Amino acid sequence: MSLHASSQFRSGGRRRRLLSEEIYNGDSLSVSSNSSGNPTVANRSDHYPDASFLDEQLRMIDLVPRRLTILALWLAAGLAIISGLEVLHGWQCELSAAIAGGQFAAFDLTRTGCLGSWFASLLLMAASAAAVLTYTIRRHRTDDYHGRYRIWLWAALGSFFAATDVAADLDESFRQIMIHLTKTHIWGDGTLWWIIPYVLVLGALGSRLVLDMRPCRLAITAFTLAAAGYLVAASMELGLVSIGDAVRTVMIKAGCAMFGHLMLLMSMALNARYVILDAEGLLPRRESKSHGDSEKDNMEESSGAPGKQWTRVDSSVGTPQPVQRRNSTPVSASPSTPQPIFSKSPVPPAPVTRKLTKQEKKALRDRLLRERLERQRR
Repeated sequence: MSLHASSQFRSGGRRRRLLSEEIYNGDSLSVSSNSSGNPTVANRSDHYPDASFLDEQLRMIDLVPRRLTILALWLAAGLAIISGLEVLHGWQCELSAAIAGGQFAAFDLTRTGCLGSWFASLLLMAASAAAVLTYTIRRHRTDDYHGRYRIWLWAALGSFFAATDVAADLDESFRQIMIHLTKTHIWGDGTLWWIIPYVLVLGALGSRLVLDMRPCRLAITAFTLAAAGYLVAASMELGLVSIGDAVRTVMIKAGCAMFGHLMLLMSMALNARYVILDAEGLLPRRESKSHGDSEKDNMEESSGAPGKQWTRVDSSVGTPQPVQRRNSTPVSASPSTPQPIFSKSPVPPAPVTRKLTKQEKKALRDRLLRERLERQRR
């Protein structure tokens, strides 16, 4: 065997030995780690690869759209679905009148288990999820010293209860129970028994949400439209607003209620979008009033108006940083003798009437000590 062939054999055998040692060490390490319970070694699944792919999965906040065009498409789709449910209700009313004994409960907006109640419950559940997402981001705000972010948990609970009410018709059961216990209807058929608690609870929650959603004007607008839809639906439920046609009355009342649910979801989604963008620092920063005043003063300084120049005046308490004071004496406007911008002012400093700080007291003691030492040396 030649020397070249033997060297190739030795190198190839070395690679095979290293590969076998890595496999053996890996198997022994996995066995020892599983037996000893070492948490530093990641467990491997028999059906999935390395679990690092889970880091690339979507988070819950990624479901909130960042573009307003996507939210506009959501609004258009919701309005289209509401219009379709209205058309189906009108169609089933005509078909039920034409067919003897014909019942289409899925399209009847007056029934509990219809498509309209299902869609309204879905909108309220989505609004509850958006409120929870807002809470998860909002609670990390640094300037919320009073803990106002907790209102979003209450908003989520309120939306969840409203979704349950729409799906299970809890308001009707509550109305019958209160009429049986109190032996009175209050107004009409007793609808006020469930409208009054709704107005009190949702009014308190809504006022707090409006205060928290003030920076997002789009969310405030959507919330106002939701309140308007609920107001019209409640007025028609109480009989304050009536139309001669019973079918159109049901369609308008149910349509306003579903419109209110849709706009409530849009307000929650818009505010969640605003909170996420604010947390990521993607919102434009608003300049404060003091910053604008300082810019205005800088412009006045650069203009070089006579009598409004700055002079450098030493502090009276020995502070190392000199302060600046406006010179009230007029400056001659002759171009041949330019006036300096900063100059020593002969005016003695005004006496300090406030209480000195520790740093100023220390500086004053050091100054008096230096003066005494200088007098002793003379």
